[in-house]
Amino acid sequence: MANEINNLVLMRHGNALSRHESGVSSDSERTLSDMGFKNALTSAKKLKSLNFSPDSIISSPCVRAVQTAEIVSEVFNKPEIQILSELATPNSIESLLEILLKKEKAGNSLIAIGHMPIINLLSEIIIPKSAFHFSPAGFAYMQINTKDFLENPQNHGKLIEFFNL
Repeated sequence: MANEINNLVLMRHGNALSRHESGVSSDSERTLSDMGFKNALTSAKKLKSLNFSPDSIISSPCVRAVQTAEIVSEVFNKPEIQILSELATPNSIESLLEILLKKEKAGNSLIAIGHMPIINLLSEIIIPKSAFHFSPAGFAYMQINTKDFLENPQNHGKLIEFFNL
């Protein structure tokens, strides 16, 4: 892995309906609300306005996260979405972060779409001493030297933009 800066966006899924409203029995099957679709679109457009362009979009397997990823994918004309089960149920936050960072190639940009508190905790590892409270479809756009960070987590990332609706 080259010693280069990578762009990483951690995004929370859009606002979801309750299990009852979605007509499903499992939390993982909950769908986005109308507001969730609108907010995901607003956030994706905001991210695009920052001249961010993802090489990869990775999503939790939960329906509401996949639907958010599909909206983001459409805005960026990136049809492929990778599913990563650890974004819904990580063994540990540190191991999830390592998985995400190892998916990046030097100089690439990645969007990871997941849930609270996981997205919040990941952000706080990369940008310590920051309080992140993601609203639905909120995101943190960061730059990180992946190689340096993996070798020594004391080498923190840099926050470019934190966006909440």
